[in-house]
Amino acid sequence: MAGMIESVGGVLNLGSSGGAVKVLTPQRSLGLGLLFECLKDANFPKDSFAREREKLLNEIDDAEQRPDLKARMTYRKLVYGKHPHGRPDFGTRATVVKLTPDDCAAFHKKVFVPNNTTVAIVGDFDSKEVIEEVKKLTADWKKSEIGKPNLPEVAKPEGFTQRILTMPDASQLHFYMGHPGIRRQDPDYFKLHVMDYVLGTGPGFTDRLSARLRDREGLAYTVTANITSGAGEEPGLFTCYIGTEPGKFAKVKGMFLEELKRIRAEKPTDEEVENAKKYLLGSMPFQVSTTDHVAAQLLMVERYKLGLNYLEDYRKAVAAVTPEDVQAAAKKHLDPDNMILVVAGAVDGDGKELNKAPAPK
Repeated sequence: MAGMIESVGGVLNLGSSGGAVKVLTPQRSLGLGLLFECLKDANFPKDSFAREREKLLNEIDDAEQRPDLKARMTYRKLVYGKHPHGRPDFGTRATVVKLTPDDCAAFHKKVFVPNNTTVAIVGDFDSKEVIEEVKKLTADWKKSEIGKPNLPEVAKPEGFTQRILTMPDASQLHFYMGHPGIRRQDPDYFKLHVMDYVLGTGPGFTDRLSARLRDREGLAYTVTANITSGAGEEPGLFTCYIGTEPGKFAKVKGMFLEELKRIRAEKPTDEEVENAKKYLLGSMPFQVSTTDHVAAQLLMVERYKLGLNYLEDYRKAVAAVTPEDVQAAAKKHLDPDNMILVVAGAVDGDGKELNKAPAPK
């Protein structure tokens, strides 16, 4: 299949949540045929499976040695608790080493079914023809009973929990701080979306955290704080992140908490909110500038039941946000007194920089 799609200059990607194909219009039938064949009739050859499993085990081992990934995994585990979102992206060595091709085949048979699938097709074609083509390609695809798992609730932490991971060889300190966030359907989503761009997600140095910690203090290149980017069917996270020098831990912690308390205590300026709204509305066309982007937007709209007027609704909702809305949403959804903080780097258990021995002469 790889040879067939490459021979026409196309791209075919598949993963645990589905697949995507991109081809020129004349190769539409080939592309759709290959995509649906892979979705319906996937197989897991032993040699390929063993190779991919070994690759994944190496990634798991590597993640344990990387302070950025180690801190992120620990942070998510502490925030989410028993919820599946708290598990490592790569899995664990204990679970992956036991996987077999039959395990993957059983997962595929259970999950890859038409009543659990949404298809978005974007391009230059006759809609009726494409619909008929998809019907033929999926005519023998059998439905299956599949229910949503009964997931545990995600609770906000009670109090402020700090976990320090001492990694003496790390050159940088990786800092994650936050708590559970919101679902995509939260009525405050757009107010918080604007808040993100005032507080810690703006372009360049325009958001408060970047302007202060990165531009004025020179503490890091990457500084972020965001609550809406991970909002989904399950709660996302409100997360503050910075990569900085080990000796700056106490300073960046204090500055983050100061800015979180400030955005709750006083409304942002009209200029801050207007700049955030102008950026969000001005950059929106770039999110639908290619067929890939449009297809991704359609899948998101369908998944979260946002309606086919979503783009217009988005514009109206963002444009309507006021400084008072931003402050009220921040006060409601951000809780700096009850957070999880995880850092990994060359610091001791109290967060003080380790005294490294001088290099031999």
